[in-house]
Amino acid sequence: MITLPLPSRYPPVKGFHPPVNDFRRETTAWKALVWAYADEHVRAATHCGGEPVQYCSNGLRMMRVGETGIGRGSINGLLDVHEDAVQIDGLVARWFDQWPAWRNMVAVYAERKSPPPRLEQLRPLRVVGPARDDRGKPLFMWDTFGRRDNPIACVVRFEGCTPQQVKAHADFLALFEAMMDRMVEMTFKKWKVVSRGY
Repeated sequence: MITLPLPSRYPPVKGFHPPVNDFRRETTAWKALVWAYADEHVRAATHCGGEPVQYCSNGLRMMRVGETGIGRGSINGLLDVHEDAVQIDGLVARWFDQWPAWRNMVAVYAERKSPPPRLEQLRPLRVVGPARDDRGKPLFMWDTFGRRDNPIACVVRFEGCTPQQVKAHADFLALFEAMMDRMVEMTFKKWKVVSRGY
């Protein structure tokens, strides 16, 4: 076979590379959180791509629960997870490093596949009525002597959130939404996060 040189009107292009196809699947930040925590179970992960990501012994796991209140690792086995799930969990850990309870809330909401409620869904605190037992009778508090003939108060049932709880939830939502905006900017191997989705 004979190769002919290109005519002079077609000079070779230096540094030309064919386009690289992006085979990542498009998703939202909320769906990526659900995938990492509910489907991949990243909080129980012990290995990522064959490499250990954390200690998997029962003693070290329980020690971590005692220190932070957040359980990690599995007790009786090994669980290999995708590296994108570890990357998402690392972002959540860094984002909420000053608020471990909020970090745990993100994981719990994602594991339940139920997004956190919006501010307009929170109801103000109000009295619903007397608390009732299994038979439908009102519950009473009795005097310190334990006699049942002298009730001192009726147990009242409340529903809703206090103004302090609403403000705390608003602060949590602001951080949570900012974290999801950060996920849109991140590069993952399996996913291409295109929007918040929340």
